[in-house]
Amino acid sequence: FLTISLLPDGNQDFNILERFVIPETEITVYDKFINNESLELLKFVASKLSAGASLHVFHSTRTGGNLLTTATILNSLSAANPSINISCKTCPQSFTRKYHDRFIFFGKRFQVRLSVGLDCFGPINPATGDRLNRESDLIFRDISGSGTLDIVATDGSTHTVRFHGA
Repeated sequence: FLTISLLPDGNQDFNILERFVIPETEITVYDKFINNESLELLKFVASKLSAGASLHVFHSTRTGGNLLTTATILNSLSAANPSINISCKTCPQSFTRKYHDRFIFFGKRFQVRLSVGLDCFGPINPATGDRLNRESDLIFRDISGSGTLDIVATDGSTHTVRFHGA
């Protein structure tokens, strides 16, 4: 596996993920709490996918503060790349209590576990134009021979991904 460490106040940008995103036809993302900084990463991912690819986003039902609604996430991702298929669903508390970590599944090839949220890349520093990273590890694992995980949505549907474990 591969680990990429983001340092506090580092300036690593989303482009480190580009080579993993571009070849995929399906990406699934799970993060309990999606805010504007998380959405920026999701929009980057959406913008790099080819026409007809699918992006599935799952998050908690929790609202308020700086957390975004499903409608806001869907609208923003659709605007970032109208040629891809996008689904965005909430997960019940029974699921989000069990899976605290955040994951990005690149098809059936790689799983990335993020030690903090998708917002780990941080906001843009207005003075420099660079990102202000939060301390985080992005742990990449080969999942081609792994078991599966059913991500459960509040509407009762499930989405199955290959899963290495937390």
